Amino acid sequence: MKRGNLYSIIYLLGSVILIVGIGAWNFYQSRRHMLQTHAIWVERVTTQIMADRQLLSRTLEPLSGKSKSEIRTELFSRKDFCRGLLV
Repeated sequence: MKRGNLYSIIYLLGSVILIVGIGAWNFYQSRRHMLQTHAIWVERVTTQIMADRQLLSRTLEPLSGKSKSEIRTELFSRKDFCRGLLV
């Protein structure tokens, strides 16, 4: 094999290995960024859901010692509860 052909083959293999390495690095970085973004989104949504649940539990707490009719009139007097039933 000629010396020029050997250098060409080495250069070609090196280029292919470099392209594959850059592609793998890009995949790894993209995946890591996606996972971080997803974790931030999950944290934000979880916080919002927990806040809504606490608000609802605080809203229902005063109803604990009342009769069924008193609870029914109290709940139906609230606009947010009525909208929830309509949906």
